[in-house]
Amino acid sequence: YLLGGSTSTQTTPVSGRKQEGINADSSTPSSSGAYLILRPGITFPHRAKLTITSPQKEKRRKYKTGEMVTLSGGYDWGRFFVGGGFLYRRNQMYGIPESYEKNVSFEPFSEGSDSKSVAAFIEFGYEHPLGNGFNLITDLGIGYGVSVIEDFSPFLPPLETDRTRLDPFLFASGGLGFSWSPNDSFSLQLAYRYLHEDEVPAHSAQVGLKGNF
Repeated sequence: YLLGGSTSTQTTPVSGRKQEGINADSSTPSSSGAYLILRPGITFPHRAKLTITSPQKEKRRKYKTGEMVTLSGGYDWGRFFVGGGFLYRRNQMYGIPESYEKNVSFEPFSEGSDSKSVAAFIEFGYEHPLGNGFNLITDLGIGYGVSVIEDFSPFLPPLETDRTRLDPFLFASGGLGFSWSPNDSFSLQLAYRYLHEDEVPAHSAQVGLKGNF
């Protein structure tokens, strides 16, 4: 074998992720392993919330553009991934005529009225390779959350204006975006996401940083 044999070398991924095969489109090995994604973003509420308690009493709450962030982690198998995470969202209310409280007359909510939500969810997704390290990402999240709604009353004395209440809800989201992976260790993401909740359903734009382990 010293005269006619041949030798071969085998490389192993530096990141420690298990390689599953070669992507024919991008010639980039797909791999499996754990991941962690941080996604800050902006929400754009698309529907006002109207509550009618009697012919003379009603509340209409329309929310401004606000901030959000999600943190999720899990495991991916090549292109499919499954995990879980948490979401935080906050939006302040508009004044009259978009938001008001009616008690015979129409009055704006006091300054500082807003809605904040926290939710826990599980997520499922798929990354479709586009070539040169770029991927198309689709994902779905399902979970449970609570909105903290503070609609400060214009009709009560200052010391009684805080009517904070908790509103639990079933949470769902769907996302579509792109990612770019310069190497196996991390990728950058840009995505659109729809957020479904009872108080503030919203469209959102997010940027993300994904780490692979």
